[in-house]
Amino acid sequence: MFLNKELFKEKHILIFDDADYISGHSFIDKTDRTLLYGFTLDRQSHHVYLKNGILYLYIYSGKNIDTIKSGIFTYLRELIPTKRIYPESIDTEFMNLLISKSLSVDFTTYDKERYEKLKYQNFHGDIINE
Repeated sequence: MFLNKELFKEKHILIFDDADYISGHSFIDKTDRTLLYGFTLDRQSHHVYLKNGILYLYIYSGKNIDTIKSGIFTYLRELIPTKRIYPESIDTEFMNLLISKSLSVDFTTYDKERYEKLKYQNFHGDIINE
């Protein structure tokens, strides 16, 4: 389930970061899906997703790949884009993890049309084909 407007209003204020290890095993729901989709200061797409039980970070612009990482991440902060997150493209389980760690994040404006278009799609951005 992705963040709808009511959940966005309720949960979008977070404060500070905490070091922790995070991997695909950190999630109860093992469904292949976007956990977070946003963009960087350089306007690159920033996609964090779960696929086949593995956690991925994929930062790209068109066909130009900036970062591909997978597996275990030392800091949750590594998974947060440098600019903004699309609130319609953050998984509720991932959002609750951010809240539990009191991690500060920035959202762009909520877009109901975008939410309606994407709410039944597992992935909201490009993924790495392996």
